[in-house]
Amino acid sequence: MINCDEADSLTELSRSRLLVSSQKNYLARSRERSDAVAAGRGLHMSVQNCSKAAKLSIDPRTSPPLAHSYGSGVGGEGCILTVPFAAAYTRHFSEWSLRLLRIVLLLTLALRFSTPSFATESELRKAASWQWPPLTRIESKLMAYLDQNPKSLEPRLAIEEHWALSQKLPPGPLLFDHVLSTLAKLDDRFNRVISQLDRRTSPGLVTPIDISWLDESIAPWIRANIQLAVARSLAHQQLYDEAVQILKVLDLAEVADPSTLLFYRAVCYHHLLQKEECIVALNQLMERDSELATRYAVTSRLMKSDIEPLKEDSLDEISRLMNDVQRRLDLGRSGKVVRDQEQQIVDKLDKMIDKIEQQIQEQQKKQQQQQQQSKDEQKKGQSKPMDDSRNAENRGQGDVDPKNIGKRSGWGDLPPAQRQEALQNITKDLPSHYREIIEAYFKALATENP
Repeated sequence: MINCDEADSLTELSRSRLLVSSQKNYLARSRERSDAVAAGRGLHMSVQNCSKAAKLSIDPRTSPPLAHSYGSGVGGEGCILTVPFAAAYTRHFSEWSLRLLRIVLLLTLALRFSTPSFATESELRKAASWQWPPLTRIESKLMAYLDQNPKSLEPRLAIEEHWALSQKLPPGPLLFDHVLSTLAKLDDRFNRVISQLDRRTSPGLVTPIDISWLDESIAPWIRANIQLAVARSLAHQQLYDEAVQILKVLDLAEVADPSTLLFYRAVCYHHLLQKEECIVALNQLMERDSELATRYAVTSRLMKSDIEPLKEDSLDEISRLMNDVQRRLDLGRSGKVVRDQEQQIVDKLDKMIDKIEQQIQEQQKKQQQQQQQSKDEQKKGQSKPMDDSRNAENRGQGDVDPKNIGKRSGWGDLPPAQRQEALQNITKDLPSHYREIIEAYFKALATENP
């Protein structure tokens, strides 16, 4: 048997061989023409009037013309030049053509037989860490239980007919609910617990379900599915602490619906503000995002976008802690866990208030430093003379302290002889009419001072 790829390869090889054969025939005919040219029916180049551009004349009896041009520069008029180069040129061209053909043929075959097979999108996608359990495996476990326990709550035929309906169900929560309804037909204890779970549809003060009888004597896959159903019911009742204690120890390989286990595990971690654990569960669940039930897929993306920005000691975290305390109080919980959580809220608020006050103090201190720096610069600018090359920016009010010249009477008085000498020195270079005015001025000053 030859598959399609091998048939295509053989077809390409046949075409390549046919091309090589036709090329060899062409080369043989070219060699015959070359021999004829070498015998005398060659190419003649007549160069006339060599001072002008050369003209090339080709004998029409030869093979197709070979276009070569030569510039002028050979002196002498009426020169005749015979060039018997056609045979050598044809052989040279034939060898290179054959080499080129061989290279192309080898590249074609290499690409044909060594082309890598590209992986599909599903192959390139990272494999999920969990798998949907095959329906045949669940059915085989169910039939094995019926074989070991022939005294079931309902007849085996009724159980098998009920289980046959699972063939039309997709993997996920619908199949999980069908598995639970099938388990309820196997044993009275299973039926009692599952029926009690169905009646719990709203939060409130509820009595815990007794599942202490789920011990090692029960098949692991039955025990895991009933525990998952109980944990889902507890999450619906907002009893996240109790639910997470069950969910975190369950094995994905034992339950009929791993997506339900991962989803409610993430829900509990989200409400309990366990950020890292919640993100791990959500990432694992979303490995099969396109295969999940719509409500699981949409809610998972919303939970992830909601909890990823959560920061420790933030106002958002404090608000969520307050909501959790309110939830616990609504459930009638007021024990140590609630008191510790309330104290944690108070401590976080005190820490936030201290941080805000510290920021305000630092801001005020910074403003004071800036104001002090501005005053220092103003004082420095007033005490230092300004340069003549720039305008003054700091302007004073022009107020100066009055000069203290003392309070003694007769300050500044001179003896008459010295006063006359000083007056003469002041007025000696002035005109005579100014001297009289100056003498009158000083006499008036002398008479004003007692």
